[in-house]
Amino acid sequence: MSSSKKVSVVIPSWNGLDHLKVCIEALLLQKNPGMEWEIIVFDNGSCDGTSEWLEKESARIKQISSNHNIGFAGAVNRLVKAADGEVVAILNNDTRPKPEWLSAIVDSIYSASSEVAAVSGMIIDWSGKKLDFATGCMAFDGHAFQQDFNRRIENSRVPESGEDLLFACGGNMIVRKEDFLEYGGFDEDYFAYYEDVDFGWRLWSAGKRVIFSPEAVVHHRSGATSDALGNYCRGSLFERNSFMTVYKNYEKDLWEKMMPAIMLTLISRTQHLLIDLNPGGDLIKRDPFAGSAKKLFRKQNAANMHLLLKTSDYFRRIINSVFMKLRYNKTCFKIEHEGTIAQLQVINFILGNIDNAAWKRKTIQEKRIRKDIEIFERFPLYLVPTYRGDEELFSSSGFQSWLPENLPLIRCRLDEMKNIGKQG
Repeated sequence: MSSSKKVSVVIPSWNGLDHLKVCIEALLLQKNPGMEWEIIVFDNGSCDGTSEWLEKESARIKQISSNHNIGFAGAVNRLVKAADGEVVAILNNDTRPKPEWLSAIVDSIYSASSEVAAVSGMIIDWSGKKLDFATGCMAFDGHAFQQDFNRRIENSRVPESGEDLLFACGGNMIVRKEDFLEYGGFDEDYFAYYEDVDFGWRLWSAGKRVIFSPEAVVHHRSGATSDALGNYCRGSLFERNSFMTVYKNYEKDLWEKMMPAIMLTLISRTQHLLIDLNPGGDLIKRDPFAGSAKKLFRKQNAANMHLLLKTSDYFRRIINSVFMKLRYNKTCFKIEHEGTIAQLQVINFILGNIDNAAWKRKTIQEKRIRKDIEIFERFPLYLVPTYRGDEELFSSSGFQSWLPENLPLIRCRLDEMKNIGKQG
C-alpha cells in the first residue's frame, strides 16, 4: 500500500469526554494501516472539559471546536472538510475499535472498485456478545432499522466481506472524501439520525455503491450519547428526518405514488398521540354533527326550516345543539404530553423547511443515474408497525390500496425485524 496515501479518523463528540478517552486510547493502539493517518475530534459545544483535554493532547489529536452543538451531521461535515486524508473514517465517540479495525476498513475501501464510495464496519455491544449494526433496512416512509439489533452475534445475519449495503452506519464507516463532498455529505438539517441512510440512498441513486467490512469491528455503548437527548427529542428527529429522506430521494412519479401513504401515516401517528396521551383526547373522536343535532336536521324539511329560522327560540336551540359541540373547551382538552408536542413540532419543521428541501430534492435528482426500482429490488422496502396506530392503519384495505402494486415491500413486525429475545 502506497505510503503517500493518508486516512483521517474523525470523531464528533458532545459531552462525552469519558467515552472519548476510551475511544482515543483504543485508536492509539491500532495496527499500522500501512499509510500515514491522523485523528481529528470535533468538540460539539461540550461543557465537560473536552476542549481542555484535547488541548493537552494536541500533539496526537487535532481539534475543531464549536461553541454550541451543531449536531452530528454538521460536525461530520466540518471534520471531513478539514481532513487531510483522501479517505475519512468516521467513528462515534462512544466506541472502542478493535486493534485491527483501522487497517481492515482502510483495506476494504482501497481494494474496492472506484464505484464503492463508502464502507461500513461492524458494530457490536460493549461486551462483544451481541450485534449492534451489521446491516440495516429502510421502511417505505424513510424510517430505518438495524437488523438483528441486540441479538447474539452467532445467531445474527452478518453480511459477507464486500457485500452491498443500502447505507453505512455513521458510527463506523469510511468514505472517499471526494465522493462525500461531491454528493452533498450529511444533511445538516437532520442534526442527528438517518443522515447516513439519506446519504446511502443518494450514493446508490448516483450510481455509487456501499459495501460491508465484517473485519472492521468496533464495540459500542449503545445510547450513551443519544440518551442525553431524551426519548421525545430523539423521536421527533426520527419522524422529521425520515420524512425529509423520502421527500428528497424518491424519484419523480414514485414519490407522487408514495406520498399519500406517507402523509396518511404521519397524520395517523399524530392523531393517536393527541387522542391517547392527552387529557380530553376522546373529544377529537366526537362527531359534532352526530346524535340529536343530526336527527333534528333530518326531521326538518325546506318548508318548516324557513319557519324555524324566523323564530329566535328555535334558532337558538339549533345553534346550541350543533355548534356548541364544535367548541373545544380548553379546560376539557389539553395538549400536555411531551411526545405529542414533539410530533407537532415535526409537522411545523416540515412546513417550515419544505422550500429548502425542494431545492435539495432537485439537486439530488439531477445527479440520479440509477432508478429507485433497481435499488429496491436489491434492498426491498419494509412495512413495519412501529408507532401508535401503525398496526391498525397498515392492515386496513384503504391504506394498502394507496401503496404502488409493483413496489417490493416486506411486511413484518418490529420484533421480527430486531429478533430481540428470540434466540438469546
